[in-house]
Amino acid sequence: DEVLLGEDVSREAVLEIESNSEKFPGVSIEEKYSREYPFGQSFSHIIGFLGRVSPKDVEMGYAVHDSIGKDGLEFFYEKELKGQKGKKIVEVDALGRHLRERQFIKGESGNNLVLNIDADLQEFVFETLSRHVLSGNKTAGAVAVSDVRSGGILALVSFPSFDNNIFRGSTPKKDIEKILKDKRSPLLNRAMASAYPSGSAIKPVIAAAALEEKIIDPLRFIYDPGYIEVPNPYKPGEKSVFKDWKVFGEVDLKEALAWSANVYFFTIGGGHDDIKGLGIERIKKYANLFGLGVKLGIDLPGESEGLMPDPAWKEKNKPKDPIWRLGDTYNVSIGQGDVLVTPLQMNFAIAVIANGGKLMKPKIIKEIVGEGGGLIKKIDPEILQENFIGPDSLKSVKEGMRRAVTAGSAWALADAVVSVAGKTGTAQTETQVFDRNHAWFTGFAPYENPEVAITVFVEKGGGGATMSVPIAKEILNFYFSKNSKF
Repeated sequence: DEVLLGEDVSREAVLEIESNSEKFPGVSIEEKYSREYPFGQSFSHIIGFLGRVSPKDVEMGYAVHDSIGKDGLEFFYEKELKGQKGKKIVEVDALGRHLRERQFIKGESGNNLVLNIDADLQEFVFETLSRHVLSGNKTAGAVAVSDVRSGGILALVSFPSFDNNIFRGSTPKKDIEKILKDKRSPLLNRAMASAYPSGSAIKPVIAAAALEEKIIDPLRFIYDPGYIEVPNPYKPGEKSVFKDWKVFGEVDLKEALAWSANVYFFTIGGGHDDIKGLGIERIKKYANLFGLGVKLGIDLPGESEGLMPDPAWKEKNKPKDPIWRLGDTYNVSIGQGDVLVTPLQMNFAIAVIANGGKLMKPKIIKEIVGEGGGLIKKIDPEILQENFIGPDSLKSVKEGMRRAVTAGSAWALADAVVSVAGKTGTAQTETQVFDRNHAWFTGFAPYENPEVAITVFVEKGGGGATMSVPIAKEILNFYFSKNSKF
């Protein structure tokens, strides 16, 4: 069996071994390529990195000195990238000295991947997100930008990040351990491998479901006194109170989306007075159709499916409090409680509203091409769900999201270089301290003819508009300023 003695051997050592092969019986020198990642941190979660093969890999045909994809595209497309080994049979004497070459079979280069990623945008998003997170003394964040028409990922950024060149082989062990032990988890791709409470960013999905199920007319007003009271079925005479973040008075669908009126969504989600509400079963049904609580199948490893809770889930996972209550439905209706979504899921849910009702499969790769550039395989757009939401329902929700920008919580985007529709969200964390809440913005542009969806998430970033909206504005201005028609 072969044993790997060392990597990145010096030129002097190579010459010594090759010139004095009789002193090193059984020892051979193998040349191999080494990856260089020119974009470093901005692309590391997408591209991933290579690492040493495992004993199992060797059993499957890899050599002990081979490298193999360990994360990102390097891992997901390992079979496409690795190519086919060549073979050389050499006759040697008893001391291991080469006498003559008996057979030579040329190896085949692996294929190349062409990405949907806009490299300039990816780097700009990373710089913008990291700058805002660090200047605001926040923890972390993520951004997803996609083409709503095809599902192509234009940018996918997670911060903090790492330089994937550190795994190339010559890095001191202590430097690698420093990354592995970093409490900020820089190796974690927060954009698609970690899920968080969505807060109010989920409300466009709840609104679309309620309209489709005829729970509410978009023009009907609901009175919002700043709270909602419901009788406590377990304590007669007592009421449970669910608070809004302010008193709104009479609000219809557009105003409820524009200003994120919780009472309105409590009502259409769980029901109140003469409005029956969706109920948790239908909420979960539509959430899944929009891509929340399910894996979307992005071509990267480690995707999280998030969580859309229901009575069966609570009974199984919360044995000390297994009963599903109306308050649980109310919490889900505003993206709180046990709801968990990834920034990628939220991005593609909003893309459904933008593109006319199609849940697309997210695609990092656009094409697979050969060594000479010839097309091997084109990665076509793929629809995961469609025909589950009508155009009238989508139209009303889009109008509400546009109003959030022109006269609502996302007003800072009103003077962007292109018309934007969106929704802010503030999700409570376990700390229950407002300035440590998660901050969300999710939306699409241009409003009249949507092309891209953008989702910005700042972990423990405070109010939704204070952290997430300015980041979204910078990114959208950069992207559409590149396009001459804008």
